Amino acid sequence: MSKQHKALIISVVFTFLILFFIFNFISFAQVLDAVRSMPLRFVVFAFLFHLTAYVWRAFVLYLFLKEQNLSFFYILNIHFIQNFYVHVVPAGLGELSFPILLRKKIKVEQSLSALLITKLTIMVLLILLFVVSFFVLFGFAAVAKFKLKFMHAGVPALFILLSVFLLKCFKRTKWNENRFLKKLIDKVIFFRETIKQQIVRLKDFRFCCTVVGLSILSIAGLMLFYYTILKGLAVEFGIFEIIFVSSIGMVFLILPVKSIGGFGTSEGAWAIGMMLLGYPQEFSIKAGFVVHIYALLNVCLLLVLGLIFKFIVEKKRSGSEVNCR
Repeated sequence: MSKQHKALIISVVFTFLILFFIFNFISFAQVLDAVRSMPLRFVVFAFLFHLTAYVWRAFVLYLFLKEQNLSFFYILNIHFIQNFYVHVVPAGLGELSFPILLRKKIKVEQSLSALLITKLTIMVLLILLFVVSFFVLFGFAAVAKFKLKFMHAGVPALFILLSVFLLKCFKRTKWNENRFLKKLIDKVIFFRETIKQQIVRLKDFRFCCTVVGLSILSIAGLMLFYYTILKGLAVEFGIFEIIFVSSIGMVFLILPVKSIGGFGTSEGAWAIGMMLLGYPQEFSIKAGFVVHIYALLNVCLLLVLGLIFKFIVEKKRSGSEVNCR
């Protein structure tokens, strides 16, 4: 059995177990009723806000890749298709679909580095927003208590990571004796240099401000999507509550095992966040399911649009090639 099949089986089992645990607190019928009760106007506006989040993020990718003779419209289509894989494929492998979809146009290292820088920029901004929302919602005393706990748990973890890094550096001469590992190291070095080139571009103040500004607009579109869905559920959330709850989902990104389609982990993240804000457990889980289901529906719709536009572009290109002949 291959590693991919093993990872898929583990993800299926993990998804089944976590959903089995969640449905001890809420019934599937309650989730369906909540999804069906959503007024159509909230569904439409939520989709439009979700769409803008992807459009602004595609603009950021375009800024890094426009020198490779790729149009914004083409990158947007690829981004629509890629996001379907990101939401559905387990173990974070969906991110690899972006360089795979672009491999005939540009080198994998170039597309992967642009995607990585884009993701890191958005991640840093989300972390900053989460810290601000945590401070606003819970006050300085809670921040100080969290900082103390981090010192107790984080310092040993950093020590272990530093020890592993130094051990790898110490054994690097032995790695160079192995052809496979040497080839792998060479690829990592090349990828690192490609990322450096992208980071150097961020030293341009105007370029950096544009990237950050577009990333903030992308985050704003996503937050407005959450706000609209929750508004349809009669939940009166402020901007800081939405930032706090949605940001908790980032914790689940570092898990070594991911569920299929994010089911279970996404609902768990939303439930934890809403319960910390004082909402009942059952309602928090139900709200998490509704947000996740409508997010997946939007992603599927954008996938269809991306595939249709991609087919039209390729058909026009093949037709123009025939006319040239």
